[in-house]
Amino acid sequence: MKHFKIILSSISSMLLVLVFTVQNTFAQTERKAGDDLGTEQVNVVQDYKPTIVDAVKLNDNPQVNDSTPLDPKLSYKLLSKHFENNFELEPITAAKMKGGTFD
Repeated sequence: MKHFKIILSSISSMLLVLVFTVQNTFAQTERKAGDDLGTEQVNVVQDYKPTIVDAVKLNDNPQVNDSTPLDPKLSYKLLSKHFENNFELEPITAAKMKGGTFD
């Protein structure tokens, strides 16, 4: 029974490949004499003038009508810890400018 399923699946896959191959072959056939799209003469009356229409912004926000109000119960615990650092500030000297004084 197990071998039968394997043989059946391989035959079905081969059939599937065959069908797609035949379809592809018919899609590649040459055109006939009546299949030509032909030519057509077009008379241009005026120049093309492209225009851009003003955009309209939609301000439709969904409204949710919820009957139960949301009341979250939050609790916070603050830990008072001191952060030790060895950073010392150094004073910044003022920049000196050449030239006249500012009034």
